Amino acid sequence: MLLLQPGRPLTMGKYDHEVISRLKKLRDNGTAITWHTAVAVAKSIVEIKDPDNQHRYVVAEPWARSLFKRMKFTQRAVTTGKLTMPECLISEVKLSFTGEISKLVTENKIPHEMIINFDQTPIQYVPSSRYTMAPTGSSKVSINGAADKKALTVLATVTMSGDILPFQMIYKGLTDRSLPKAPRPDSFHLVANANHWSNEDTMLQYVDYIIKPYVTAQREIHGAEIPCLLIYDQFKAHLTESFTEKVRELNSRIVMIPPNLTDYLQPLDLSVNKSLKNFVTAQYNSWYGEKVKDIDPNDPNSHKELTEVIKSGVEMRELSCTWLVRAYEHFKLPPQREIIINGFKAAGITQQCELGPIQDDPFADLTGTTT
Repeated sequence: MLLLQPGRPLTMGKYDHEVISRLKKLRDNGTAITWHTAVAVAKSIVEIKDPDNQHRYVVAEPWARSLFKRMKFTQRAVTTGKLTMPECLISEVKLSFTGEISKLVTENKIPHEMIINFDQTPIQYVPSSRYTMAPTGSSKVSINGAADKKALTVLATVTMSGDILPFQMIYKGLTDRSLPKAPRPDSFHLVANANHWSNEDTMLQYVDYIIKPYVTAQREIHGAEIPCLLIYDQFKAHLTESFTEKVRELNSRIVMIPPNLTDYLQPLDLSVNKSLKNFVTAQYNSWYGEKVKDIDPNDPNSHKELTEVIKSGVEMRELSCTWLVRAYEHFKLPPQREIIINGFKAAGITQQCELGPIQDDPFADLTGTTT
């Protein structure tokens, strides 16, 4: 908690001990302790103890970092490896990829509204952290639910004009009774399967429920014969014969993103996907802060009860749906449309379409393009 008076330390004064006590209890019950968690706990205490904020406390990351240092807690992180590629190779493949898109757009006079990118992204009910705070020198660090797979898959779809289409949301379950009951737009498509993963069947449904209605509506504006252009990665569910045939029945042109280059060439990876996860995390933090306010600090089981609510997944499943509906409405706002548009620019697609087709591309055999 940052005191606004100059020269004061990054402390909460008389509330500091209570924040530390609650964080330790939450950690002892297996909750990952991050600066987001600390801020949520601190906010709840200030709202209870000092509702008028007479001390002018401001919740911020610097305070949380300072708190962990005073607690002698250090960040314990999981390391991951990432494939790196030479910049020259990335540039060559990008030229072929964007050049093929530009060629198809020019030849078929495809409007920006019908240049479509879709991608799957996993969303955990409880946003996970790659780290928790633990006493310095700890030899073993564990988090309840660290291997928890309670999640759903969101298939997001955007266009080069800045539109975002309704989500397909895939939940784990054998029947539709596993789907959340939370209100959502009729245009959303919710489906359950054994592992909440996108597969051949869900992709076929996706075309029927999401892509086809949108393309049909756009052809009423731009002309019945105008093809759409679909840009997507080489995920195995996208490569099946049945899916390819189904999208071609829509009079679609297809450009697949070359393997291992989605971080550079996938508009959704360069714009919406990370923002979507951040939005859900912010919604969770707000909900978590309200829950912390209800904890009785004198009840030794109170912190455990909150952990059990999070672990059970039942309430979190409903909340995940609510938060994703809010995210969808958020991305339909004008400022967020610019984020979507900038994803296509970051991939180089917009610029190449403005320049026009590339003549005699020497790197054409490097892409995963089909037409």
